This record gives sequence, C-alpha cells and structure tokens, in this order.
Amino acid sequence: EGQVDLVVRSSRDGRNWSAPQRITDHPDADYYPALAKARDGTLHLTWFRLQRKAGRMDIWYARSRDGRRWSQPVAITERDGIDWAPAIYEDTGSALWILWSSDRTGRRELFAVRSGDGGRSWSRAHQLTDSPEEDDFPHVLDVRGERVLVWTRFRAGSPLRSFHRDA
Repeated sequence: EGQVDLVVRSSRDGRNWSAPQRITDHPDADYYPALAKARDGTLHLTWFRLQRKAGRMDIWYARSRDGRRWSQPVAITERDGIDWAPAIYEDTGSALWILWSSDRTGRRELFAVRSGDGGRSWSRAHQLTDSPEEDDFPHVLDVRGERVLVWTRFRAGSPLRSFHRDA
C-alpha cells in the first residue's frame, strides 16, 4: 500500500523550484500541513497523522531553521479519536499556537496548545469552542495584539456535517 508523506520545495522567484524533499517518512498517512514563519525566521509546521487501522488522527509538529532540515516530529495529541485540521500562528508576544478540531467532547470542537519556547514544549490542550454544532478548519491571525479566529461551523442537517468519516 502507498504511503502519504509531507514534502517541501523552495524557490527564490516562484518559477524555478528545488527538487521535492520529504519532511515525513512514516507508515501512517500525514495530511493537511500548516506552516508559519516566526519573527526569528524559524519555520513551524503542523499536520495531522491518520492511523487508519487504529481509527484515529493526531496532531504533529516539527520546526526548521532553513526549510530543508526539520526537527524530529513531535506528537501534540496522542489519544483515541479524531484530532485534525490544524492551524499554527505566532502571536505578538512570540508564543506559538496550534489550533485544531477534535471530537473529544462527543462532537467536533476547536482546541489549542501554546508554546512559549519556540516549539520545544507545549501546554495542555484547552477548548476554544462549545457548540451543539460541529466546528472544523480553524484559522487564526494576530492583528495588532488581537487574535482573529475564523472556522467552519456545520449546522445540524448539513450534508457535509460528517464528511470527515470518509478520510
């Protein structure tokens, strides 16, 4: 069976690109990368890993100074269930945040972790949304010190409400 990995390329002009280089090389499938560049130039990457046989998805993280050599991937979540669709950003205080959608409450809600040391350690997950509907695909920016968070909320009866089950 084929493998699904994350790959990176770089370009100085947007027309000529380097050869693809694998970031991950794991028997489980890695999907939905989100990339952020910190003020110090470090690249921060998050994604979810689908463990199809175990029926779970977990959030992962790695960092790089140059986009070619990446740190060893670190699991941000390790639990039975679905943690997926991550986003990452750096706030005005230089803290990193990873947000994602999780089914840990019995429905999909948004959760976040924070790192104040450049991604070397992470806080415990805390819940951002609490809705009878399903929340997915977060994206957040820090705008003049105020965090602006947008996401998709699937209302009851939405035909796409459970599409993640086909992943």
